[in-house]
Amino acid sequence: MNIRRKKFVLFVITVLAIAMYFPVKGYLRINSTAFNWLFSPNDFYEPLAKSGIDLSKPNEIVVRFKNKYPGLHAISLLVDNSISIPDVYNPRFIVDISVLKDDKIVFHEISKDQLTAFYGKQRGFFLTRYYHVPEDMPLGIELKACVKVIKPDPEFKNASDNPILLIEKMSDE
Repeated sequence: MNIRRKKFVLFVITVLAIAMYFPVKGYLRINSTAFNWLFSPNDFYEPLAKSGIDLSKPNEIVVRFKNKYPGLHAISLLVDNSISIPDVYNPRFIVDISVLKDDKIVFHEISKDQLTAFYGKQRGFFLTRYYHVPEDMPLGIELKACVKVIKPDPEFKNASDNPILLIEKMSDE
């Protein structure tokens, strides 16, 4: 085989390899939790939605978000870390969480049971609910989360000044 032919074959193999790599990488990025764990993109754990919420009075907030990656996600209430609430908290507030796709409910939960508390360096949070993508909610489609405080807890405001609703990707480990 002459050198020209070898160069041409090497060029064709390189072009085919590159052409196959990008679609496969895109497929794995969208469909594989293991691939995303091993080769985490920079925005992997960035919040999908974040908004202040007042749990001391009846109100409703609406946030739009898009699930970017498959796997475990959470809808949480972020609170001040100085809050003096036990690890398992029986809330006096009741929150109705609905997630809609084109005005059709894809996820609905009334969070009135015990909430599990977690604490970090500066903030703590209450896990309200986990969900899995794409099993519970779709991937890559704009969704609307409507969070309504049905029963407020005026005393909760004294314990935590600025609660935040947070929708985020969680670790799949």
